[in-house]
Amino acid sequence: MKKAPEEINPLLPPASPPHGLLPLLISVIVLSISVCLSAVAEIRYSANNSARTSKILTPSPYPWPTYVTQAAIPVVTAGPTPTIIPLAPAGPKIVHHAVWLAAPQKISDPGVFAKENFSADWGDPAGVKYYQVGTDSGGRLVMADIPVNSPGGNSLAMLLIQSDGQASLIANYSPDIISKQDKYFRGPTLNAGVKIDRQIDYPDLDYDKTVTVSGFTLSTPMANPVFYNDVGQGDKTLLSQTSWGPLNLMNNGAQIRLDLPDFSYLYYYRSYAFVPDDNVLKITWDTGVPNTGAYDVLTRGGCGGWGYRSREILDSAEVNDLTPVGKTSAGETIYGFKNPDNPTLLKHFGEVYNPSGQDAYTISEYNSDHGLIVYYDRLISRYVVFTNGKYVPAAECAKPVIYLYPQKTIPVSVRLNVSLKKSDPPYQNGWQVIARPNGQLVSDGLTYPYLYWDGTGQIYPEINFGFVVPHSGLENTLRLQLREQGLNQKEITDFMSYWWPLMPKTPYVRLTWLTPNQINLLAPMTVNPRPDTVIRIFLDFIGLNQPVPLIPQTLSAPKRTGFTLVEWGGLRRYP
Repeated sequence: MKKAPEEINPLLPPASPPHGLLPLLISVIVLSISVCLSAVAEIRYSANNSARTSKILTPSPYPWPTYVTQAAIPVVTAGPTPTIIPLAPAGPKIVHHAVWLAAPQKISDPGVFAKENFSADWGDPAGVKYYQVGTDSGGRLVMADIPVNSPGGNSLAMLLIQSDGQASLIANYSPDIISKQDKYFRGPTLNAGVKIDRQIDYPDLDYDKTVTVSGFTLSTPMANPVFYNDVGQGDKTLLSQTSWGPLNLMNNGAQIRLDLPDFSYLYYYRSYAFVPDDNVLKITWDTGVPNTGAYDVLTRGGCGGWGYRSREILDSAEVNDLTPVGKTSAGETIYGFKNPDNPTLLKHFGEVYNPSGQDAYTISEYNSDHGLIVYYDRLISRYVVFTNGKYVPAAECAKPVIYLYPQKTIPVSVRLNVSLKKSDPPYQNGWQVIARPNGQLVSDGLTYPYLYWDGTGQIYPEINFGFVVPHSGLENTLRLQLREQGLNQKEITDFMSYWWPLMPKTPYVRLTWLTPNQINLLAPMTVNPRPDTVIRIFLDFIGLNQPVPLIPQTLSAPKRTGFTLVEWGGLRRYP
């Protein structure tokens, strides 16, 4: 890594030589201090540079920019900082009992958030949506769904609107803008007279992170509930009634969701006694040999982390194709497949290999080696598929790149909550760059066209939506859909340069574009200062020999205004 050239300020005149003994003495003292500071800085730079060098990863060879050394750029003020207000001590808890509505009712703006300076850290104030979710003896209970000017999804705030129009922000149920850990308010500016109440408590919203249902343990990995405004959303079946609301089986049992009475929800996942922390299942195969392989109960076709995706449930028509292959430590039956042409088996086998690659073993060998096994989950009354870690689809979040377009040259900090394999510039607990309006980024004296990373994300969605495109129309469709999502011509060219050679050669290709919220869950990002416009695009694709039914997508893009961040990436599977 090259050291940045010495910074020279051309606006200052050359220093005049000192006159007289006292100025000379002062000059000697200043020079001595300067030399000492320079030595310390050089030692610190060398140490940092050495540490940085040890963390540099080999960059991807295709395509890469040409790096040009640049003179250091003067630091420019980054603009307004987020509203951060320390809160007074909470005091004793005051229990309130709400009457919750049967469905959320959209209402007009109750005048809680100030319009001025709203866009410094948050979205357009006109974009805030308000829903009455219940009543309290003190007035109406309102949920505010607030857009955020950075990746991470909307924030939620619970409001109590009294009959005289006075409003209170209920801190205990506004977790996205009030942190219980550091006790600071980080939300949009409040109008005069709006109070932050830290004592009101609603017991039927105080859910537990871990619950027990019929002797089975369930836990949620979600930090905070998510609001929905359609009480009938999704296919659901009641699993159990809790003191906070129903636990519902969603999507034929693939997910377990707790629906809270304020119309927010959390997903829960259950643990299995025969699944230890290392995922080496406590199973003895019918041959008498103990299992030594790690298995995953959750579908892992994407670049998400372990433990956050929904279960894969075996289709009822395939149950007759099951055959016992082993027993758990508790004597429960583990099943395999009789027929190597089983659809679920074929699907997973196809994900292990690139469709255009050469298989190192046959599907019969894959089946005989317990590539997939099935367990009957008595809690949800469904057959659940486990995938053998030996045959995990080789996939990662491949070459996401981040463009930054500020309105003036400013320092920008970007941090990702992902497991990085590669990055450029080197990722040192985040990227600290100087960003120019033309998109050029300067880090350690080198110029980059974008920030690049490869690695493993977090929560990956189930893929049942998208487009099936004939290969003959694939290139035009890709360019059109990139444009529809807000990419400019240069960004489209960069995207196609990397991804087009990796497209399958099959008769059809499934194209699925993750939604902004899904991308924010997959790769949470923190940017300071916050961009005014954020465009994040992520492609999941796979080759098909025949079309398959999918939920269609509608693609759109925000208007580029102010400081704009653009990111594109995709899921790459390896043969």
